[in-house]
Amino acid sequence: MNNQPRRYQYVNRWVMTHVAPSGDRTLSDPMQGRYTYETPEAVQERISAVIKNSSKDSLRQVYGEQALETFEPREVKCYAGGHDPTTRWFD
Repeated sequence: MNNQPRRYQYVNRWVMTHVAPSGDRTLSDPMQGRYTYETPEAVQERISAVIKNSSKDSLRQVYGEQALETFEPREVKCYAGGHDPTTRWFD
């Protein structure tokens, strides 16, 4: 058995974020690679589509009142291969 620590490889991707009720910036989607994008422009397109196709009431129910004007793309380190983000919190 190999007792060497596993070495992960990482890539940078882009995700949709918003301000959570705690005041911290967090992922707007699950921590899964399918919700990461190659460019901030691709994330901005998703943000625009979510806002255009959702009522304010729906956005409030899903993300909270504090999130309504805070959606933005953020770069995140992801595991290579599946592109799952390594964190859900941002500065």
